[in-house]
Amino acid sequence: MEDEYVEEMVRRLENLSRGKEEASEIVRRSLGGLEVVHAQKGLLRCKFLIPNDVSDPDGNWHVGAIASLMDTLGVSAAYTSTGLSRLTVDFNISYYSTAKIQEVVEIEAKVVSKREKLTGVVLEVRKTEDSQLIAVGRQWVASSSSSNTKNHPDLSRL
Repeated sequence: MEDEYVEEMVRRLENLSRGKEEASEIVRRSLGGLEVVHAQKGLLRCKFLIPNDVSDPDGNWHVGAIASLMDTLGVSAAYTSTGLSRLTVDFNISYYSTAKIQEVVEIEAKVVSKREKLTGVVLEVRKTEDSQLIAVGRQWVASSSSSNTKNHPDLSRL
């Protein structure tokens, strides 16, 4: 059953990255070109070619797009761990460097804690070329309390 959650999430992320699943514009733009390279319960590793439409005026990957991608992957990693719909309740990102449009980066989202309805996730974004750290995120996600929520992750709509 746990593998089912992992497989479902990989399928969903791949569909989102290809524009085959309904999502907000920011999520579609932030995930366009995402490739899941490893997935298991509580852990996602992805590669991402930074697309042209998520740049700041200097040609760097926009921090809002980074945050959207990290939030989506954190919620997704939590889902692979529990199979429950999740919502972000606390999110902190530290930015250490920038990445340019058309660079390839690696993102890891790892579940590090579970407390009742809360799941803690740590995320790292690094340049593929030299492993330079771009950002680290710490996120708490909670089970959705809505009785009509379907059994799939609620992705952020920043």
